[in-house]
Amino acid sequence: MIRNVFGVIIYVYMTSINAGVIAEAASSRKPNEVIQAGYRMYTIYTGQDACNKSPKARKLEVVPVSVDLNVGDKWHPRLLVVHAYDYEGSFIPESPLLISIEERNDLVDTRGSEGYVKAIAAGRVLIQVQSYCDREPSKKVYLNIGTR
Repeated sequence: MIRNVFGVIIYVYMTSINAGVIAEAASSRKPNEVIQAGYRMYTIYTGQDACNKSPKARKLEVVPVSVDLNVGDKWHPRLLVVHAYDYEGSFIPESPLLISIEERNDLVDTRGSEGYVKAIAAGRVLIQVQSYCDREPSKKVYLNIGTR
């Protein structure tokens, strides 16, 4: 959820079992390198600074686009490779990202400071990877959860 308080944008994070935002991140530093991701990589002050220093991302490529888990397994967003590109198609290293659960958050547990997503029921969860600065562009990643 986003709130504007006295002209300052504040991101309010859910802390329940089924949180919406699961990580803030920086896109891959080099092609095919995994991302840096954590629960709070940017603060109200450093987030704007990161956006000012990074070229605007026009396109994101995310690998993998689908992750297979079983109930009880854990997954972390830092296992993703995310390439960001500017309007000219040039690779942007460390573009600020926001990663959130968009659908079926009842199938996962995101509590804990480690940033892991734990599969707690079978089904399919939609993860959204998007620009931290503008919320666009965005890409979908699916967690497919099965039973053993």
